Amino acid sequence: MQNNLSDAIISDVYLADPHKLKFDEKLVDFNEEKDKASYASLLMQIKGDGQTKPIYIRGGLVIDGRHRCKIAKELSIQVRAVDIDPTLSDNKAIMLANDNIFGSRNNSATQLAIKAHMLVEKFGFSDPEAVSLAGLRDKKAIGYVRRVKASKYDKEYGLIATLLQGDTVSMIDSKTDTVFRSKSIDKVKRMVAKLEEEDLLGGEVLTIPTIDYDGMLETETAREIFWANSSNITSSDTKLTMIGLLNKVYKLREDPSKFIESYHKPKKAKSIDDVLLSNVELW
Repeated sequence: MQNNLSDAIISDVYLADPHKLKFDEKLVDFNEEKDKASYASLLMQIKGDGQTKPIYIRGGLVIDGRHRCKIAKELSIQVRAVDIDPTLSDNKAIMLANDNIFGSRNNSATQLAIKAHMLVEKFGFSDPEAVSLAGLRDKKAIGYVRRVKASKYDKEYGLIATLLQGDTVSMIDSKTDTVFRSKSIDKVKRMVAKLEEEDLLGGEVLTIPTIDYDGMLETETAREIFWANSSNITSSDTKLTMIGLLNKVYKLREDPSKFIESYHKPKKAKSIDDVLLSNVELW
């Protein structure tokens, strides 16, 4: 094992025929395909100044340099290469080949989060290790990537692949008939969760059923007192307790078979306190 990754380079730079090279797909796929503008820029740089950084070859397979090999073929030139210690682990090889990726200012936090997730999924790094290597400030970012990648919307819209390129994803919110756009893995994760919730509900919105307070009140006097005082009460539990009390008091009060004729109920109480005080003998 090499303690210093640069010590893993075991040869001087030499020229290789790009047409004869084979690739370690697991490692070279860590880097996304360059867009047309980035590829054209690299091509012009190599055409004008030459290939400044050699490709890495481990055990006869290219582990880094897919685009440089492609450009060498296009320009009909040989590619500059160095050999890497064939015993170097995938974990160390991926860090050697991408030492410029995690330190680059050209990568957004979202792109770094996706790269960190790839370190976990493909190369066995732990989440904390990947977060540290990628220099992520948000330690939950890998979880955001994992959440989006597990959704059907990643397959439908190509969310992770688009974000990895640094491009903006677009998703249609059928409920509001609007288009959501973002380059943030955090915001995309929230939108995915929202759409999945709508799927679960079948597009329906949860509504809180209206309580029929009036229908629960058994006497006119109880209704009168309830509505005179309910505007000051916000808790539905308190209102229901109040209804239970009013129904009990005034159902008894208005049943002539249980009270003597001379006992007259008040026409209207100003407050619930008045009700309790005026009927204290019932308890």
